[in-house]
Amino acid sequence: MIKEFDKNDPILLSIMAFLSGKSKLTQKTYLGVLKEFLDFLNAKDISYLLKVNQITAARYLSFLRTKFGIPPRVSDFSRSSSTDLAFTKSQISEDLLLAPASIRKKISILRKIYKVLEANGLTKTNPFLSELISTPKAGSYKRPTEMLQFDVIDKLINSTLERGSPASVRDACILAFLFGLGLRRGEVVKILLSDLKVSPNKTKYVVLRRTKSGRDFEMPLNDFVKNYLELWLDQRDKNGINSIYLFPASSGRGKKKFNLNKPISTMAVWRLFKTACARVGLPNIYSPHSARATAITRLLQMGFNFKEVQSFSRHSSIAMVEVYDKRRLSIEENPGLKLKY
Repeated sequence: MIKEFDKNDPILLSIMAFLSGKSKLTQKTYLGVLKEFLDFLNAKDISYLLKVNQITAARYLSFLRTKFGIPPRVSDFSRSSSTDLAFTKSQISEDLLLAPASIRKKISILRKIYKVLEANGLTKTNPFLSELISTPKAGSYKRPTEMLQFDVIDKLINSTLERGSPASVRDACILAFLFGLGLRRGEVVKILLSDLKVSPNKTKYVVLRRTKSGRDFEMPLNDFVKNYLELWLDQRDKNGINSIYLFPASSGRGKKKFNLNKPISTMAVWRLFKTACARVGLPNIYSPHSARATAITRLLQMGFNFKEVQSFSRHSSIAMVEVYDKRRLSIEENPGLKLKY
């Protein structure tokens, strides 16, 4: 809808000028929230933003609190195209709804957008001021990312590899990159063939371009990843897949046709991950990000400390690494058994 608006409209110009100094990922996030809000308003043009009052803002907040979260969390329910949900909070589990942290983020983005409009003299009121709209607190429950059991990883990847097509070899390699390097799917799809490097000491590594932090990172390739990478590179050579992208897109029946000028999409990575999980009989609760949680937890279990694992996960703080630590003590390992006075 945003693309249909007049690009010379002062409202849109003000917002785009504000976003021009942000990363592409941040721009995409802001515009996505803005589009969702405009759809909620059923806006015919962007000037509808200036008609919003506190009551409308409160209605939007109520809408977010009844909105489903990401698809894997709602597999037991049909996802209607209608924005009106037939279920109430008492009828569905809270973890199927949009997480409080996500609601807070959306409201914060709209609050900032209205601050920009205020600063440019386009409006005198900000309907999303914290004094007017009460959003979930920063410490509210955040839906956790599930990790997979370590002994199922090889089975998951090999079940994909065994399907025999060039695309299945590519998909197995992608799964290896997710589990072996703890990558985000947005990082995987951007890898170019030229991003595969060898250090002066003969260590193979991959350069991750424009990561979530906006920086480039060099990630060493372990033997687990290299084994599947070699299979995929051989498959590329045998089938003449001469693409600048390490993982080009594919289409058609059996995904036999490769689009050499286009990388695989993040949604395609999502689908291949979910399909692989279903193939080995795993419940529909895992996402590609589960691979990242699995890799981080595995390194911690192997004895690496949080500081060391932070260099692997590229998180901005050790506290964020702790969020991904999925280790759980059994009842027999609980230190409470040894408590004495």
